Amino acid sequence: MEVQKTIITFAKRIIMEQIRTNTEVFKQNFCLPKESKEEVDDTLMSEEEFFAMIDNSKESAKKGNITRVKNKEELYDFLNRL
Repeated sequence: MEVQKTIITFAKRIIMEQIRTNTEVFKQNFCLPKESKEEVDDTLMSEEEFFAMIDNSKESAKKGNITRVKNKEELYDFLNRL
């Protein structure tokens, strides 16, 4: 049981770091500054939509819609598919 908690904690840390990294990359590549005069590409999502998507994912996980991983290799495979 303790090993499972450790693995879950480790996975949460990796996923949160992945989200932080992806958020920064998203902001750099897809968010135009508000004062930008450039034409906005409507295929890009706003920062609010991006964080709403994360919130929806959290709610989905709370409802039990999750992916379980049993070992480190499965975790890395899962993260690489994101």
